[in-house]
Amino acid sequence: QIGNAEELQLSGFGTIPLRLPNWNEITIQQVSHIPELKQSLISISMLVDHGYRTTLNESIWRISKGNMHIDHGVKYKTLYPHTVVGH
Repeated sequence: QIGNAEELQLSGFGTIPLRLPNWNEITIQQVSHIPELKQSLISISMLVDHGYRTTLNESIWRISKGNMHIDHGVKYKTLYPHTVVGH
């Protein structure tokens, strides 16, 4: 169910490699595929379950794993947007 209470159909799960804007590449497992969803969403709890550390503050977000910096960005209004280069 999304923000407007509309329910969307889940068509399956998979594993996807993501190349981030800083050219790091990560693999995310158990990704839900919802064809009707126009934007990609990444669950912070899913990242944490796979060993990633996420930090959100009043203006910046960061993703890391161990000592490796994965990516970061700047908060825009009420969102922490991220652009995925390809997969």
